[in-house]
Amino acid sequence: MSSMSPVYGDEAELLPYRALSRSAVVSVVLASISLLGYLFEPMLVVAIAGLVMGLVALQSIRRYPQEYTGRELALAGALLSGVIFVTGATYHTVIYLTEVPEGYQRISFSELQPDLFNEPDKPIPSRALELSGQKVFVKGYTHKSIQSFGKVDHFILVPDLGECCFGDKSTKPTHMIEVKILNPQHKVSYALRRIRLMGTFAASEIPADELGMGGIYYHLQADQVK
Repeated sequence: MSSMSPVYGDEAELLPYRALSRSAVVSVVLASISLLGYLFEPMLVVAIAGLVMGLVALQSIRRYPQEYTGRELALAGALLSGVIFVTGATYHTVIYLTEVPEGYQRISFSELQPDLFNEPDKPIPSRALELSGQKVFVKGYTHKSIQSFGKVDHFILVPDLGECCFGDKSTKPTHMIEVKILNPQHKVSYALRRIRLMGTFAASEIPADELGMGGIYYHLQADQVK
């Protein structure tokens, strides 16, 4: 008689119920979301969270094998999250190291913010004034003020998606760069992607307001757009 006889009655009730590990499911979900990290670097943090949740699930399943199942799911979530983080970080690192053309210097919005500790009375830092007239490379997002205008060659550049999508006239003046594109073939349209600009930077302690966004201290004559 076969040893694999079916279990009936009271014996069936004695079989332990094994729940699918929630951490394993969360790990796979986070791994899927972290694919956005190839487009937006901050989303790679989600891959780290997916890896951690996958490892937590594997540990729980190993310690309590009669209570939890989902080892394969947890393993898949952990491995996928780890691969996405490593490859995504490598991808963005390579881009960072090679994206600035010769003859330009990288600047960021963070170095254009007021120095409240050393220069509390100045609206913009001395560093920004020193950059005036220099060839620079800067990344940012088109402000939503051009959303209904199609392709434009005159717009506001902001540092992040929050101000790109939800910013308005309350956006800090030092979080805006007025951009004028010199080549009409390089016009841009509103989009939720970061663009890279190269051109001649200008800064002034006297703000200008050509686009109705309030006083703007920073300006860029862009000769390249990517």
